[in-house]
Amino acid sequence: MPFAVEMYMDDESESRVRCIWKSLAKAGIKSAMLDAGYRPHVSVGVCEELDVEGLAKELSSFAETIPAFEMTLSNVGLFPSSEGVIFLGVTPTQRLLDVHGAFHRFFGKYAKSQRTTYHAGSWVPHCTIAFGISDDTIPLAVEICRRAVLPIRSRVEEIGMAEVSPISAKVLCAYRLAG
Repeated sequence: MPFAVEMYMDDESESRVRCIWKSLAKAGIKSAMLDAGYRPHVSVGVCEELDVEGLAKELSSFAETIPAFEMTLSNVGLFPSSEGVIFLGVTPTQRLLDVHGAFHRFFGKYAKSQRTTYHAGSWVPHCTIAFGISDDTIPLAVEICRRAVLPIRSRVEEIGMAEVSPISAKVLCAYRLAG
């Protein structure tokens, strides 16, 4: 089962993302994010194999050095793949890219079979709204997301690690950022 390192937002921002998830579910669109128990997040790294204990220790120390920071969810997007992923795009800032880069300087010591789409230069920072959406349902899902009031100006307050799959998400640890 894959592992993801995720940045978590303030409560109000998480609530706004969950409202979008619930709107999709009300419209009859499968809500894997709700059903699997995901927490609204922006993933910074994903891998198939992980030294969980080793990364947890380093991630705890890392969180102590990173002040909480602002992040803006600014647009609705989808990836051009068969996975049917709809997301809220994150406006890249130097701060966000610096945190991502600093994280990847140690992630490789603990992670095997990393997904390269999360590496610097390939990463598209995003907050997943839905995945596994069929081609015929994508237009309705996008329309529902377009009704959300954007941008969502959030504050990244935690970083954590989760074991994830299409049917479950289990946060293994989460650490508050400094300040």
